[in-house]
Formats: sequence, structure tokens, C-alpha cells
Amino acid sequence: MRTFFQQDGSNEIDEYTDVSYQPVNAPLVLAQGGNLMDHLTRWQPLQFEDAFSQTGQPLDFNTQIFIGSHWGSVWPFAIELPISESEYQNIHLSAFISGEVDKAFKDAFVEVIAMGAQLDPDDAPMVDMAPSNQGNHSLGAQDGKGYDINPSTSEPYLPQWINHADYARVIAEYWADGPDSETPPGHWNVIANEVVDHPEFERKFMGKGESLSPLEWDVRMYFLLNGAVHDAAVAAWGLKRQFDTSRPVSVIRHMGQLGQCSDPSLGSYHPLGLPLVEGLIMLVTEETVVAGGAHAHLGASSIGQVAVRAWRAQAMEKDSKPSGVDWILAQNWMPYQQATFVTPAFAGFVSGHSAFSRAAAEILTRITGSEFFPGGLIEHPIEPGWLEFEQGPSQPMVLQWATYFDAADEAGKSRLYGGIHIPADDFAGRKVGAYCGQAVWDLGLNYVDGSLTSNRLPIKLVTKGDNLFEVHWPQRRGLFYGVGRSSSLKISDSMDSLVNFYRAKDKQGFWTFRVEPEVEEKGFLYVIEALNDGLFPKSD
Repeated sequence: MRTFFQQDGSNEIDEYTDVSYQPVNAPLVLAQGGNLMDHLTRWQPLQFEDAFSQTGQPLDFNTQIFIGSHWGSVWPFAIELPISESEYQNIHLSAFISGEVDKAFKDAFVEVIAMGAQLDPDDAPMVDMAPSNQGNHSLGAQDGKGYDINPSTSEPYLPQWINHADYARVIAEYWADGPDSETPPGHWNVIANEVVDHPEFERKFMGKGESLSPLEWDVRMYFLLNGAVHDAAVAAWGLKRQFDTSRPVSVIRHMGQLGQCSDPSLGSYHPLGLPLVEGLIMLVTEETVVAGGAHAHLGASSIGQVAVRAWRAQAMEKDSKPSGVDWILAQNWMPYQQATFVTPAFAGFVSGHSAFSRAAAEILTRITGSEFFPGGLIEHPIEPGWLEFEQGPSQPMVLQWATYFDAADEAGKSRLYGGIHIPADDFAGRKVGAYCGQAVWDLGLNYVDGSLTSNRLPIKLVTKGDNLFEVHWPQRRGLFYGVGRSSSLKISDSMDSLVNFYRAKDKQGFWTFRVEPEVEEKGFLYVIEALNDGLFPKSD
């Protein structure tokens, strides 16, 4: 098994490295502030003073390397590859990303700035985040209005009023799954375990029939769930490598340093600068830096530069006051993340969190027979002091989700509050994840019910000329295949005449052979498919 998977495209033998990828932009040196990129739409590595890995380990280098840049070439379980330039399994990628620095591109990063400007608990409204008011979104959108009743209790969901900045900061950290965590796929395994531990949960496959034993349920659940997040990783990282898109910290700093693009008659105009938005993105002027002015704390040296309302990223100690939000120079903008991490070391489009989460939600919905969590609700209480990045939340609160899809959508949205992704990354990632989850479910059922090898394989015979022939058939990676010719249809005769047997690495199998008409009798071609190699003769 280990030898087989050393050939799966992950390059395990060389510690999963990929020397074929080189970034087109020089690193963003975080300690210096500001940023200028050669290619604004393309990914840029970050350079730290002290850098840590996704699992929280100190790194012996301080400039990011694109993690998993080759992962789109890893063998998937169920999905179809490769990905075209504009479409992937009826997902119109061009609707999410154009590769041009156009109005849609700029607006996306303005939205990230706007969401980061909502992280001050002292200046935030109370919002009702109960399932009666949130969730129930269509796929690839944030358009839901919640649910009228809990289907499990037939009662309305109770209101859940939360300080909006607390909510935004909490979900940014709850779903971060960054340094020193179980990572997003592991997080969804934790959620699956919580579902099984719920007092109202029954181990009925697809919500029907007799309850399964704990072992049988676990085998099916972990097999299908982790097959889905595996394929989500292959699909998402294939797109990340193909589109190689930039992250908010790079783009916002770059555009902010260039200036503003709204009014050529004003100072610091640049067509690739940030759009001016009243109360959010402004030009620092002599009037705004005077005592009592909005930008007084920025000083006269900032006149003519672009300022944004943003998380200040100053007070990182848990026992200190939250950083809050204030005017800062756009060229110094930082996402709501730890200073030793800032942004993941790979391209933005599509969001891995969104793809992983939706793929997992598709499996949990199907295997339990309901899109709703047991009891129609799952809750996670959060106490003051829970946050890691800074002090908070300011008061006790509870995260609530009615359905697996609601939880998955919140995971995707959290990356915008965290300053990691733009909306296009999130929405496209949700669609990619849905496709992966559905594909794994459809194939995985054949493993679960034993029907995987029960159907006849369609065999195609191709004439190559000069008495040379080639036989083709579809196959599944990991299964075993034997092929040969025989004058008899008896299984025993067929097995004795096998001329080739192997474990499949590709989706198409073929075998080339020659026929000598004057010597050989008429016979049969056959291909045998099996879950293991026990059917096949062993060589001495």
C-alpha cells in the first residue's frame, strides 16, 4: 500500500516538495511596510522575521514557499480532472475571476477592507445570529434569510443577539484552523464526531433502516468524509496553482501605496490605486491631520497617502485591550491573523476552507439523511477570553448552526473577516466543494454496498494494423485488474491464461497483443476487476 501511494503524485519520497513552481512576485517584506508587485493579480510570498508553519512549528526559513503547488496532480478518489481555463464541472470560473485589474477586482478587496473595519467591539451593533435570521443560503452565495422553525422541535429558533465584532472575530478564529490546529479537514472530522455523540443521533445510514453498529458507521463515515476532503484538496489546489491569485494583504498594500483611483483631480491619483469610499478609504490631507482630525494620529508625513479604516493589529497579548479599529495607512494594512502567520502560503482562488467545508457538509447531509444537525441545531458556547489573537469576546456568546451547509458557509465567510480571501475565492470554493462531495458520495456508495465490481466492464477493441490489436477499458485507481485471452469462458481457464495483472494507477487500462491467424484458434478477450489481488495467480 505504501509503495502504491508513493506514486500518487504527492511526491512523498521527496517530502512533498515541488521544484516546478516559482512565484512571479518578489516577497512582501512585512517588517518594512508597503508593497509593490510586478504582477498584481498573482500570488506573492511573504517574508517574516519569525515564521511558523500551518501546524505551528517554527520554520528554518522566513520566506513563504507555495505549499502544495503540485497537489492538483495528486490522484483523486472520485473527481474528474483536469480543469479547463474557464470552467470546471459546470462551474463557470470566469464568473468569479477574470485575471484583470478591473472594477470587480478592486471592489472585492474594498469589501475585505470593509469587513476588517467591523472588528471593534466598542463600536459594533448587536446582531441576531440565530438560525431564524441567518443561514439557508443557495450554493455559492450569501443570500439566505434563515429558517422559520426548527424541524426537529417544530418550534421557532430563539433569537441570538451578539456583538457583531465579537461574532466576526470569533468565527475568524474558530474556523481559522491555522497554526497548531487539526487543519480544516480535521475540523470536519471533529464536527462529525460531535454529530455521532449527540443524544438524538441514530446510526441509520442515509437516515433509513436499522441502526448500524458503531464500528460499521465509523468506517463508512470516515471513509466517505475523508474521501471528500481529499478530493476537495486536489481540486482546490489544482485551481490555486492554475490561477495563482494574489491575497488581500498583498493587493491592498500595493494599491494603497500607489494611491487612489477615484479622482484624477485629487492628489496621489493612480489608475491601479484604491477606490475612495467615504468613511472607509480616504486621502490624508492637511485638513484631516490637524488636531481633532480623523488622521491626526498619522501625522503630517502621511499627507497625500491613502488611509483605510482597519484592525490596528497592535495589542496581541490576551490580557490587553482589543486592538480595535482606526485609520491606518493602507500600505500597512494587516489581516486579522497572528503576526507570525498573516496569510497562508499558497494562492487565494479557490478557498480551501470553503471547498473542504462544503465537501464535508455534502457527505454528512447524505450519510445522516438530513441537512440538519441532530435536534435541528448544534451550539458552541464561547466565553470571554477565548480569543487567541487578542482579548475577547467582550461577553459570552454561542455559535449556532441549523444545517451542515450553514456551518460550511460560515467557515468560508470567516476567511473574509480574517482578511484571508475575497468573496470570489469563497463562493467558487463552495461550488468546487459541492462537486467533490457529490462525486465522492456517488462512487463511495459502490464501495459501501459492494457493487463496485459487480458490473461488466465495457471493453473496446482497437485494430492497430499488421495483426496488432489493443483492448481498452475503464478502471479505478487502486483496484486490481487482470487481462488476457482464452479459448474458454470457464473462470478457471480464464484465470490460468492471465497474461497481465496489476494495481491500477490510471483511469484507462489497455493491453496490446498480436494475433497470428494461421496459428491461433478463435478465442475470447476478458478483463477481470477485483478489490484485492487474491483472485490473481502469484508468480514464483
